[in-house]
Amino acid sequence: MKQETKERIVQTWQERPLYAKIAAIIGIIASIGVIVFVILGLTGVMENADNIFMPLLGVLMLTQGIREWNHSKTTAVLSIAVAIFIAIVACMKWFG
Repeated sequence: MKQETKERIVQTWQERPLYAKIAAIIGIIASIGVIVFVILGLTGVMENADNIFMPLLGVLMLTQGIREWNHSKTTAVLSIAVAIFIAIVACMKWFG
């Protein structure tokens, strides 16, 4: 990667507000978790992996909504609505 590209990435990261940095880090962690648990569920290693990756997917959508709030309210509201839908489906699956 070129030096000026690295400097631009660092500068862009430093300009972000604290809540956007936290949301980005949580989103990355949730993405990794979703990928791991989906693979575990699909390969049959863990039967109830969907009980874990569904809430992580909801957290991922919620963090996306937080990050997008200043850029595109429509995308943010849609992401939050999907996060709420995922939470409802997960609760129905757990308690239903």
